[in-house]
Amino acid sequence: MPAKIKICGISTPEALDATIAARADYAGLVFYPASPRAVTSNVAGALTSRAAGQIAMVGLFVDADDAVIADALVAAKLNALQLHGSESPERVAQLRARFGKPVWKALPVASASDVARAAAYAGAADLILLGSVWRSEIFVR
Repeated sequence: MPAKIKICGISTPEALDATIAARADYAGLVFYPASPRAVTSNVAGALTSRAAGQIAMVGLFVDADDAVIADALVAAKLNALQLHGSESPERVAQLRARFGKPVWKALPVASASDVARAAAYAGAADLILLGSVWRSEIFVR
């Protein structure tokens, strides 16, 4: 399986254009208000309209309720949801079923037990992202 590239934290037309020009597979929009890279529904809608047919758009959420995700999907025509909070495997499966979009679950890894915990998401998530800097990724510019 060839590697796929996602550039996250896109919040301006210029950043989106650069992401497309770099031939990334996915552009990520942050729907987490505490992040300095968070976008509003209006900005997200404008960016996804600009990207139409050129790149897949992924929405990043942290413990968001269904209404927040539904609003983002209406505004931004997202191709996938990426979850960075404390969402359980059951919550991941619920969101996947409710919204009919692929759901990616990001999990922090500090030890072997964290990697083992990821197995609980098999079948619930379409993709599991493992890393050691998820929280700083969301908050740091």
